[in-house]
Amino acid sequence: MFVHFGAITAITTSTLRGRLGARYWSISAGICFHSAKRALLEVGP
Repeated sequence: MFVHFGAITAITTSTLRGRLGARYWSISAGICFHSAKRALLEVGP
């Protein structure tokens, strides 16, 4: 029972990670890119 539940949990987690992963990483990348660009603009050449 425990192993079976663990397998279901792992599969569910993997599926959710796959679906939300792309959106999460794209948002994170966008935030990092925006922050880096803003930092470069503030510091200047």
